[in-house]
Amino acid sequence: MLDGYDIYGSSNLKVTLVVLQGQFGKDLRLYWWMKRKDQWKVDLCRMGVGRWKWNERAAKANEFIEKYGLKGSQAAAPE
Repeated sequence: MLDGYDIYGSSNLKVTLVVLQGQFGKDLRLYWWMKRKDQWKVDLCRMGVGRWKWNERAAKANEFIEKYGLKGSQAAAPE
């Protein structure tokens, strides 16, 4: 693992962006960790997301946050 960023975390769940160095080069992946019996385990999600169009996804999330007045959410600043 080269780097990582927790997108969401609670006492039983973590969603993390991770940069890995693998056999075919570097990759940006999304991991979903769940705590089971006091041990963190990778759950069903460990997909490569390096090719996602992140600006489009952030824009859509911001649109929904504002459109529906989602409480506890904060729109990301435009780049």
